Amino acid sequence: MFNSQPCPVTSLTNPRLKTAHEALTTHLTHQSRTLTSIAVSFSGPFAILPDPEDIDELLPIIQTTLELLPHPSADPLVAISHLTHSSRELIQHLSNVSDTLHMSRQTTANAARRLKVSKEQLQDWKRDNEKTQEGQEYIEHGDWDRRLKEREAKRACANVLDGFEDVCGQWRKRLCEGLGVASA
Repeated sequence: MFNSQPCPVTSLTNPRLKTAHEALTTHLTHQSRTLTSIAVSFSGPFAILPDPEDIDELLPIIQTTLELLPHPSADPLVAISHLTHSSRELIQHLSNVSDTLHMSRQTTANAARRLKVSKEQLQDWKRDNEKTQEGQEYIEHGDWDRRLKEREAKRACANVLDGFEDVCGQWRKRLCEGLGVASA
């Protein structure tokens, strides 16, 4: 089914084979032009028709010439067809690799974002855990019996209220001065 011989198209990279191929192509093109110019003389407006005896002589010569003309081989066409098919498969595979690479990059970016979020959540959890430990230590080692006896919280609240009353008194004084009324 498969030919074990090397592909003739790929062997065109050989410089001598390429030169020979170009020479044959040039020769065939020249011969085609010559035949065309000869055929025009038979069918043009001033056609030169040979005698019937000359035609009878030329017909066997033409027939043998046609038989001697080389027939093109199908091997290069088959090789080009295989090369085209292989190229299409390669393009498809490269496209698949490109798609896979793009999907891999997206997956990596998503993983990086999730890792960053996880690290931030872990830091928040550690911070909350440290604050909880500090709060528990403050409650456990806060000397609450002494603080309750000395009414430490009452003093702190009284200081805050005194400061608040001082600020309100200053505002009242400024308002009364602005209105020209004696302050109470």
